[in-house]
Amino acid sequence: MFQYANGRACAMRLGTGLRLDISEFKVRLHHQGYELSNIFNGPFEVASAGDVRKLVGYFSSQRLHRLVSKIPFFLRKHSYVQEPFFEYWDGIKGVKNNSYLSGYWQSEKYFDQFRAQIIKDFSFKDSLEGLNASIAAQISSDGIVPISLHVRRGDYVSSSKTQAYHGTCSLDYYQRAIYYFSDKFKNVHFFVFSDDPVWVKKNLQIHFPHTFVSHNAGNASFKDMRLMSLCNHHILANSSFSWWGAWLNQSPNKIVIAPIHWFLADINTKDLLPSSWIRL
Repeated sequence: MFQYANGRACAMRLGTGLRLDISEFKVRLHHQGYELSNIFNGPFEVASAGDVRKLVGYFSSQRLHRLVSKIPFFLRKHSYVQEPFFEYWDGIKGVKNNSYLSGYWQSEKYFDQFRAQIIKDFSFKDSLEGLNASIAAQISSDGIVPISLHVRRGDYVSSSKTQAYHGTCSLDYYQRAIYYFSDKFKNVHFFVFSDDPVWVKKNLQIHFPHTFVSHNAGNASFKDMRLMSLCNHHILANSSFSWWGAWLNQSPNKIVIAPIHWFLADINTKDLLPSSWIRL
């Protein structure tokens, strides 16, 4: 979603189109694979192998393509634009038409100028049904202050390599965030989302009204993000999934709490969160 949003913003500045290289999903299975076109309403045009080859050249195959970022800049094709570091890179403003953008681009600064269009592109295709519709109605009901709370575990704990890079948010972080909102608002109601609800129910103490949302799995996982976006306020995991759940909430009065340490690895995350969000 970050990659699309940055590409879309660049295309809008240049007055040109955007095509998505999704070839890596054919060789690297990650989560549910490529899903943008299935979930959202945006104009997600997929690039052909010829489109990619034209801009990346000999490195159009995924195996070789991964080597491009390791090649000195002056040896790459000028059409290949590699994100140089994790924090916001002002050089993106100099990108020209017919460029191939490679990177994660995890900062609102890349696309906040076009927020209205990005929100429109990331509007959900299908209407909510069944239990999701019931939870959405509960979230929007009078008399409560709905707050999403996301606990990300999954590969963050099952993979030692991922664990060493990302880490997980502590229970203390969640407890402090819960009490931040309970001190600030009456009638708080926490909607708890996690890929490991059994662990959360056993370990996280929530002494306030709350609802566990644990039925959306596999290809339906994205529906959790949609329900998150309907809440008034948010407690994030160190995960882009809940980042987007909060960002898609269009309320100007939302309060978003995020962990002060997003990675265990030494990475500069100063531009990862919008300035109004709270690091705790």
